[in-house]
Amino acid sequence: MKTKYDKIVLAGFKGSGKSSIGKQLAKKCGFTFVDIDAVIEASYAKGGRKTGVRAIYKKHGREYFLNMEKNALKKTAKMKSTVI
Repeated sequence: MKTKYDKIVLAGFKGSGKSSIGKQLAKKCGFTFVDIDAVIEASYAKGGRKTGVRAIYKKHGREYFLNMEKNALKKTAKMKSTVI
């Protein structure tokens, strides 16, 4: 499937299927799939220790998490041929 767009961004509530649909859509378009939660987790990783987004939110609070999410979105916005 060809598209004139260089990226597609899916938004929705947690558990709504963004990752499942995003992976399928990326495959169909020949794009790469990027999960924002994975970008946040990788950015937060300290000493190779993986921490999930829920644990990050719980430990640091909403404002900290939203700032991390904003930075992850800025980083992925620069990517081409990507479903985010």
